[in-house]
Amino acid sequence: MRYAAFSGLVILVTVVVAWTVPSSHHKIHWAWASHEDRIESYRSYLDTWPVGEHTDEAESRIDQLLLQAVGSASSISDLEHYLDVRPDGAHKSRAVAAIDSLRWREAVSVNTIVAVEQYLDQQAQGEYRSDAQAKMASLRSDESIFTLAREVGTEESLRTFLSDYPGHVMEARAQTLLRDLSDGRDIVDLLSEGKIEVEIQGNGITNVRLGIRRLTPYPIKVRVPAGSFFASARASAQNMVSTAGTEVVLASHDWERISVPAACANRPKDIPEGNDTFTVRRSSNQTELLKLASVLDAAHLDTETRQAAVWIVTDNADYDDLGILIASRNGYSGSRVINEPEAAEAMRTCVEAGIDITRKAIWNDRGRILRGLNEGALKSWLSQKM
Repeated sequence: MRYAAFSGLVILVTVVVAWTVPSSHHKIHWAWASHEDRIESYRSYLDTWPVGEHTDEAESRIDQLLLQAVGSASSISDLEHYLDVRPDGAHKSRAVAAIDSLRWREAVSVNTIVAVEQYLDQQAQGEYRSDAQAKMASLRSDESIFTLAREVGTEESLRTFLSDYPGHVMEARAQTLLRDLSDGRDIVDLLSEGKIEVEIQGNGITNVRLGIRRLTPYPIKVRVPAGSFFASARASAQNMVSTAGTEVVLASHDWERISVPAACANRPKDIPEGNDTFTVRRSSNQTELLKLASVLDAAHLDTETRQAAVWIVTDNADYDDLGILIASRNGYSGSRVINEPEAAEAMRTCVEAGIDITRKAIWNDRGRILRGLNEGALKSWLSQKM
């Protein structure tokens, strides 16, 4: 009997210990968690005691601490993190409202149509949607935004305007200005539109000198394409045709001076001098000259060859005619500078431009020109043509 009683006592003690030890651990764990008062400590408690006495209290405190962290950071990403972690938290509505407010403040701060559109896309139920719609309308009609981009006058400023303010009332105007600046405009078009003024002077047979000044309040790029025709004001002086495209950006209101590569277009007339003036046309009325100009613009030819090709087209010059161009040294006339190699290369250039060289006077001199060529690709070409 004593043994049985002792056994019963052991069983009773074991049961008591089984209930009192966990209860003690639970209280200790909660005391530690609440003393630490950190998200991690409360989560440790919940992981160990998911249905403990202080479960609700731990959940509520985690919610409060998360929102406090979010509030101190005041960032959209932190608020979104809170909603990810506590999608049904007690402060869900407060976090959603804070995100809406921060996004609207950001849109107003950036102050672009794109930023306002982004707010409207992200906040389908946002409190500031009506304000955003009004802001959008205001920005689209605010011409001062475009004026500022135009006054800066760079490709970057205009591209930024078009990117940030789609649908602006001045969008088409900005696109036109951007084309004027990035792609450039033909000198003849800009003159006819009154956007530039030009002074053109002679400078021998290799180029013409241009002074150009913008009349617009914004920078502009001027293109002088190959084939542009410069008509001489002096009837006895040769007209000129540009043999290579030239561009200049008029960044200020000052005169810009450029030299345009050119060739004379009327062989028998006088070579233009510095006091000769010209007007510019888009091109000569000669179709073949237009074809030739496009090839000359891409070709790496010397001045003499370019001039020979132009005279073959404009004056139907033969080999002797090309000899009018001579070198001068120390005031004395020297020898001709357009010889067989230059003449043959000019003929080949005309063919590349789609001009029927066999119908030109110089074709009658092909044998003479061939005999004056050294062995090589040019001589082989002319031999094959014959």
